[in-house]
Amino acid sequence: MILSKADFRCHRKIVFLLLPSARRIVPCSDRRLLRSPPERPFSRCLPACGSALVARMNPADDREPTARFTVINTLRTVFTGLACFLTFQAGQVAPGWILAILLLFAVLWLLITLLWISAELQSGYLSLLPTFFDITLLTVYIYFTGGTLSTALLIYVYVVAVSSMNSRAPQGLFAAAYIVILYSGLTVAMAMDWLEPRNIVGPIRRPDPLEMAQSLTLVTVICFGVYFMIRGLVRSLESKNETLIKQAEDFQEVNRDLAAKNRMIKDELVVARKIQETLIPSKTVEGKGFKLESRYIALHEVGGDYLDFFMKREGHHGILVADAAGHGVPAALVASMTKMAAEQHKDKIHHPRHFLSSLNRAILDRTNLHFVAAIYALYHARRRKLEYCVAGNPPPYLVRPGEPARLLEGQGSVLGVIEEPRLNQYQVRLEPGDRIVFFTDGIDECRNARGEQLSQGQLEALLTGISSLEASENVADRIVSELENFTSGRGFEDDVTLVVLTVEPYK
Repeated sequence: MILSKADFRCHRKIVFLLLPSARRIVPCSDRRLLRSPPERPFSRCLPACGSALVARMNPADDREPTARFTVINTLRTVFTGLACFLTFQAGQVAPGWILAILLLFAVLWLLITLLWISAELQSGYLSLLPTFFDITLLTVYIYFTGGTLSTALLIYVYVVAVSSMNSRAPQGLFAAAYIVILYSGLTVAMAMDWLEPRNIVGPIRRPDPLEMAQSLTLVTVICFGVYFMIRGLVRSLESKNETLIKQAEDFQEVNRDLAAKNRMIKDELVVARKIQETLIPSKTVEGKGFKLESRYIALHEVGGDYLDFFMKREGHHGILVADAAGHGVPAALVASMTKMAAEQHKDKIHHPRHFLSSLNRAILDRTNLHFVAAIYALYHARRRKLEYCVAGNPPPYLVRPGEPARLLEGQGSVLGVIEEPRLNQYQVRLEPGDRIVFFTDGIDECRNARGEQLSQGQLEALLTGISSLEASENVADRIVSELENFTSGRGFEDDVTLVVLTVEPYK
């Protein structure tokens, strides 16, 4: 069959006419997806292109199918009117009137759907009504363009293919069956000479019976073949979407369970933090000839740092600062174990090295490789003498008025790893106005906005700057404030413990 230029131009117009009619997009076939957002993770909506649409999670998007149908029905009216105008302009009166009838139907259908019919109803059995009119008028057009020899027969395939995508009504089956019935009637009528052959776009030629039979067979096989093929694809997509729906619901249920457990864990950690805070001595302790200030900043809800003060009537005062390796709950448990061990060996606090050795034996093989770095100092207030022992923790700083801050000597092995750690005891004589600054490595490891770590020189300069402060001032708060300024608000990267011993006249 040869397609003339006139055939091509006329059929191109009718394709534009049928495009909006065939582009009816099928809304969700599962009403569960139109409920609250958590219950509709995926939509089973199938557009004309045949791919599954993923529904939006915003409840306001329930208006989206209605707007989509309004656009489709409006496009049908616009394209039909344009095709009708162009057909009359080309002098094709008969197809022009066919298009005029379709235009009237398109306008009426648009008004009815805007005023009375919802998108859900349009995608249901009411979808058969526009399909009925579209196929009827298309068949009339086929008759006027050559009948069984018309190339417009190809548009039947497009109508069946798109109609078969509707999973809420048998629109595809109806389209295929109605096309076969109507086209069979047209073929029989032309074979029995009840209708004269017409061709308004080319020469008139009466087809022989064999051509009619071949055309009818081809239309029947292709229409139903396309229907079953598209329905198979749609069912496959629906099955996959059902699986996705089930998986999404399972994921949401798991997420809800995890969120509930997460809230419970957070609540428990808040309680644990409050309990841990009760184990830490008050921020300021004053005694005869000295003042102690402490600050404890946990990186998480609970921290692995630990500090304690041991006060003796004879003027001997113990200061323990410990840092369990790691962060969070595991480190906090090791720190609690260290506190329990310290309470059990309080009788040895008068000798720093023996005291830390006792702590090592108490926690050895019980920390699951979470070692403990610590420093313990014993201050003799009457003699203003400080004895201390370092176990993997940074040694303290001596801050003396009028002099640069000085890092005291001190080194030793961490606790909880080997049975006999290397521990040494040191001592230093102090004067009124001196300050000893004990700290964990959370201060050494803090970084500025550029990611640069605090250097020893910067820390010494910071401590030198506070050497002139009066004994009545809160030195620990001042140090923490300066460190926070250095980090530019990015916070610390580890638990931070700070203890400042201020030497005062013994009176």
